[in-house]
Amino acid sequence: MSRIILISLLFVFNYHLCNAFHSYTINENWQFALEGKSWRSVNLPHTWNAKDAFDDEAYYRGTGIYKKELHIHASQLQKELFIQFDGVNAFADLFINDQFVGQHKGGYTAFRFDISNFVHEGVNHIRMIVNNEFNTNYPPLDGDFTMFGGIYRDVQIIETHKLHIDLDNLASSGVFISQKNVGEKSADIIIKTKLVNKNQFSHTLELRARILDAKNNVVSTFLKKIKVKAKDKVDVEGKFSSLKNPQLWSPDHPYLYKVVVEIFDEKNHELDSRIEPLGVRWFSVNAENGFYLNGQPLKLIGVNRHQDFSGYGNAVPDAVHLKDLQLIKDMGSNFLRIAHYPQDRIVLEECDRLGLLCCVEVPLNNRNNVFSDEYWSNTMLRQREMVRQSFNHPSIVIWAMLNECLLRTKLRPPFDPENVYLKKTGEFAAAINTLLKEEDPDRLTMIVNSEKPAIHLAAGTGFTPDIIGWNLYHCWYGEEKFDYSLNKFITRMHQEFPGKGLMITEYGAGADPRISCEDPHRWDFSREYQIKVHKHFMETILKREDVMGGAVWNFADFASGVRQDTDPNINSKGLMTNDRIAKDAYHYYYVLLSDKPIVRIASREFKKRIGIENNSGAEVCNQKIEVFGKGGEITLFNNDQKIGVKSTDEHHSAIFQVPFVDGSNSLVAKCGNKSDEVEIQFNLIPIDADRFRGKLNISLGDHRQFISREPAGECYVPEKKYTLGSWGYIGGEAIIKNGLPSVGTALNIFHTQDDPVYQSHREGIKEFRFDVQDGRFEVSLLFMEPNTRLKRQPLVYELIKGTSNKNTNEKRVFNLLVNGQIVLKDFNILENAGARSAIEKKIVVHVKDNKGITVKFAPIEGTTILSGISLRKIR
Repeated sequence: MSRIILISLLFVFNYHLCNAFHSYTINENWQFALEGKSWRSVNLPHTWNAKDAFDDEAYYRGTGIYKKELHIHASQLQKELFIQFDGVNAFADLFINDQFVGQHKGGYTAFRFDISNFVHEGVNHIRMIVNNEFNTNYPPLDGDFTMFGGIYRDVQIIETHKLHIDLDNLASSGVFISQKNVGEKSADIIIKTKLVNKNQFSHTLELRARILDAKNNVVSTFLKKIKVKAKDKVDVEGKFSSLKNPQLWSPDHPYLYKVVVEIFDEKNHELDSRIEPLGVRWFSVNAENGFYLNGQPLKLIGVNRHQDFSGYGNAVPDAVHLKDLQLIKDMGSNFLRIAHYPQDRIVLEECDRLGLLCCVEVPLNNRNNVFSDEYWSNTMLRQREMVRQSFNHPSIVIWAMLNECLLRTKLRPPFDPENVYLKKTGEFAAAINTLLKEEDPDRLTMIVNSEKPAIHLAAGTGFTPDIIGWNLYHCWYGEEKFDYSLNKFITRMHQEFPGKGLMITEYGAGADPRISCEDPHRWDFSREYQIKVHKHFMETILKREDVMGGAVWNFADFASGVRQDTDPNINSKGLMTNDRIAKDAYHYYYVLLSDKPIVRIASREFKKRIGIENNSGAEVCNQKIEVFGKGGEITLFNNDQKIGVKSTDEHHSAIFQVPFVDGSNSLVAKCGNKSDEVEIQFNLIPIDADRFRGKLNISLGDHRQFISREPAGECYVPEKKYTLGSWGYIGGEAIIKNGLPSVGTALNIFHTQDDPVYQSHREGIKEFRFDVQDGRFEVSLLFMEPNTRLKRQPLVYELIKGTSNKNTNEKRVFNLLVNGQIVLKDFNILENAGARSAIEKKIVVHVKDNKGITVKFAPIEGTTILSGISLRKIR
């Protein structure tokens, strides 16, 4: 008898345990195929653009199909079953057992379907059709980021009792926690939820909610009994007992309570539960004094972040998100703009834990189809999804909208406020702001504008939200003027948009970690110029109380299929590379924002360098090294020799001229009791050609040194004019891009990874000379035709990319002579490879009679051109 009772009790216990809410991922063993292609096995998260997003060709935007077998046990059929997709870009149609389950439109928010009536015991067949094509009725319509396709976040099955907390509420938890009357002595915590009864008969349920502190002590409770009719839903709202002397959440003290919500039936059986984060805080903003948290002014300093990573695309594992956020926190940030779309839920969970204040937005970038009712409704639905799915995270203080929404308009000043498009855009902004305030009246709203205030004034978009964010690229897209113009702009914006909080939501400059130079200029993509721009902005952001903060664009380099530049398909404004190697600018912030003594050598990742010796026989090359430090003067050593002692400037920076020797250079920087070390391998190029022994690579039309990626790791020196006994060019001029003091062209160069070398060139060059001793040498000549207007058949790449190919009668034909002998006759780059394609011509030269090497360029039609030249001694 006792055995029967025991078995019965175990059955009851297990039955109710199984009926409690739980979920599990089903990421493994999916089958995937692009439309019309063969199937292959993949695990989720997955994107079909992880590789082709970085090819010369345009990345695939179309249809991909996923399928999977889902095993369902008989016991599961007694429950309510849901399937949740955390992220699918961009349009998803779900079928189970060949029955249409539902559709979701929008690639950056989670969605959930009730599949209880679509599955059966045993093997079930899931099929998901995904499409990431451009669609005029759904955002985003534009954006400087790659729109990867696929099921790129987790997929999970959720099991719950037929009496449960609502799961059919835009993939939210179904529990919403808000805070009122928050202060240092007390806080009122409000709970809202909805209970669902899928049974055929009514129930009386009890909702029990507790607030637990970080040690799991109960500090406040809420209890309510509710009767739920059969097949009905009931809203529950109430207030916890007042929370006394709460620990306030802040970046320096990210104290987290948790709210435990449970529902019980008449027999005290637990049916469902949720655990939600609670960080008690209050915040505000005003135009004159910026942002306040818990009654104290706080300058918001941080970064923007895109979610992709090298090799993964946007289908990144959780570990990447977690590491990114730790790196952001470690550099001293207290703010993260999650741009330009909601990201994986683990991001906000970690921001809550680390103390990173956040701003989240829906991707409404550059332009919007404001005349489409479907576009409006889809946009509003995505806004609701964003808010409800993230509502309880204390890290979120701002809901943002409409990033640079009028950037792509064809309208030109003066802008007419009665223009139909501008008026409609203003109505669109107001409608979004109204929705955000209805969904969440306690958080701030922000619109993010480009540097075109006149058009935003005409449209009225800036008068709706609490804050105006400005994406400012002075000294990058704007003129290279490190003057008071940034301050003037800020002052004028306060005058034109009075009463609004002001934040610099984007600023920065591109930097290719392979490029360095002594005399940096905008658009040269050097690490040195990037730091120069960041110093300029930080000086203004930190000094002005009426600027509530600034967010660097971007934390890390990210995929952008519309980009060319020195590293095609990458937006290189990151403080880190796409595979998270820190650039100099990251170390600048790491020191600037530190409240402890610290020292960092800026170019610590630029461990291979090249340079020409200072003068004949000097056997050293002086190059600048920047060191950041706090805690006193900085002393720099190289190979145990003291280079100097310097005080830091207002940016906590000191710049040293370091005499580098050939081979190993061990730099040690000391500041107070802190030190930093970097080992640099230096390739010293003798200025006298007769002392040349190894290999010399020269980038023509260039003022930068360039180090190609490993395993090659080739080092290129910038060009120099020929002098007797040495080497260099004769004649021609460096091609300047768009009148900038920069280099060559920004075109994506096909068939090479070393785009910067081929993008620069010297046009009209007459000769290049090497006054080397007698011997056998290999000369490599690097060519690229930058002029896509020359007459030829267009390349398939350019048809895809939409590059202009106007046929003209222009030609570029020349003979190439080495030591008087023609080696390339009637050489036409275009006919050999087409425009924008890298060509390398290798020529073996036997030097005798101390005549050295003379490479002569003899024009036949048009002008001569050369991108790079290399010399290697064979024997």
